[in-house]
Amino acid sequence: MSKIIELPDRIIPWIKIIYEKTNIKITNFFEIGAHLFEDANRVKFYCNLNNKDIYCFEASPQNFKIAVKKYPSFNSYNIGIHNIETELDFYEDSENSSDGGSNSFLKREYIHIHNPHIIKVKTITMKSFIEQNNIKNIDLCKIDVEGLTYEVLDGFKDKLNIVKVIQAECDDVDNKDFKGCRVTSEVKELLIKNNFEIIISKSNNFHLTPQTDILAINKEYL
Repeated sequence: MSKIIELPDRIIPWIKIIYEKTNIKITNFFEIGAHLFEDANRVKFYCNLNNKDIYCFEASPQNFKIAVKKYPSFNSYNIGIHNIETELDFYEDSENSSDGGSNSFLKREYIHIHNPHIIKVKTITMKSFIEQNNIKNIDLCKIDVEGLTYEVLDGFKDKLNIVKVIQAECDDVDNKDFKGCRVTSEVKELLIKNNFEIIISKSNNFHLTPQTDILAINKEYL
């Protein structure tokens, strides 16, 4: 366990807070915008989960190919999560797959993407996925989708009530990088309307553009 904690990550500290503030035992992990599945692997070891308890969703085909080769036994899906089910333009950095922050369904205004190309990526809603796969509960859901956090959450619809904890990266009101993205205040409002309490909201210093990390817990588990 100590080896996992020592790795550079941003997920384990959130889990420690969850364990401090609630009696929730994390028995599964859903990562939307899973990049190279590294956080999923950390959660697996820290929470003593099996591969079947890990669900990774990654829209970038190049990231997915790398990740699934390294972690072939996770439940992994090369699809985008949204509040609509269709095919959308996806802006992908063709040279730098390690920089997950470069790829998005939204066109970036400021952050440079090396030789960007636009591909079509299928999107589904979490409500559909949950119903199709008979998911009964989600203990921890991490969302890092570069400007589309609101749409991902909106796509859960009434199934948000099966989620216990959400850790999400949101874009602030003065973030002009993503044109037209829904901002942190809107994400918080959506969660509060769905019986979540925002436990932590803090500025994210990992990015050049203003973002906020939030931790929200379903009030049934507080």
